[in-house]
Amino acid sequence: MRTVALFSGGLDSILSVRLVQLQNIDVYGVYILTPFNSHGIERTKSAADYLKIPLKIVHTGNDYIDLVLSPKYGYGKNINPCIDCKIFMYRKAREYCKEIEADFFITGEVVGERPMSQSKAVLLLMEKDTGCKGMVLRPLSAKLLPPTKAEDNKIIDRTRLCNISGRSRKPHMELADLLSIDLIPTPAGGCLLTDPVFSIRLKESIEHKEILPRLMELLSVGRHFRLPSGEKLVISRTEEEKEKLSEFVTPEDTLFKAGNIVGLLVNGGDLEPASAIVAKYAHMDKVHYKRGKEEGWLAPKVGDNALLSKYRVE
Repeated sequence: MRTVALFSGGLDSILSVRLVQLQNIDVYGVYILTPFNSHGIERTKSAADYLKIPLKIVHTGNDYIDLVLSPKYGYGKNINPCIDCKIFMYRKAREYCKEIEADFFITGEVVGERPMSQSKAVLLLMEKDTGCKGMVLRPLSAKLLPPTKAEDNKIIDRTRLCNISGRSRKPHMELADLLSIDLIPTPAGGCLLTDPVFSIRLKESIEHKEILPRLMELLSVGRHFRLPSGEKLVISRTEEEKEKLSEFVTPEDTLFKAGNIVGLLVNGGDLEPASAIVAKYAHMDKVHYKRGKEEGWLAPKVGDNALLSKYRVE
């Protein structure tokens, strides 16, 4: 017998998978990769290797962006459409179930752990909305929820599942000890849509109709500026961000380099204010730029703090 696990690599999903593995079920992990959770992919891969489960990575595109822009069930505290997002993931898990001929899938959800998307009523609502009623097994909270088809059909022994609820991590740690789980991931930043600063950037990008997945992913990198022309400039803060911005560049973008700083001007050529801001952060009086086959040096009037404040997004 086999099943699919919506797998993030966090402790909840690790424990859920192990509980099901102990009932002689083969588990196939699936990670739904969005522009807002790509920072967690390495943790997910490592956890899948630890549990010895195959991991399928499902890349999302404009269908997911549309969900973020117009969620049926609204936003949380920031710009996080948690219920719609989880419904999206349920549908992807159900598709994978059909692919591998599995009758049910599991999640690491815990009743009451997240106020918007993990109340008992909402968990059951999401099943109904996706046509997955009775198909979603949540091993950590199973005894607090109606039996699933897998339990009714004796594929899963309900007595060997848990009744964890709420936000305390103590039951999770005790269960990890009981199951001899020695991989305890440090809490990750989670979905960027729940981050207040990221949400400000996202709303500002939506206002400027910058809604392509590539531009959504760019929002988590560097310092952001909106120039008088309406163009977006992103300035690196770390060596890692320098590399990311260099990878993001397309022939339509302008890439600036000055000292240890990289700047990316998205789809634009407003060189004067962009180079002035790059020069300010680099403490340099010359800036190299490259756009497609065009490149050269600029000697802008170095920007001051007033210029940075005027154009800074956040």
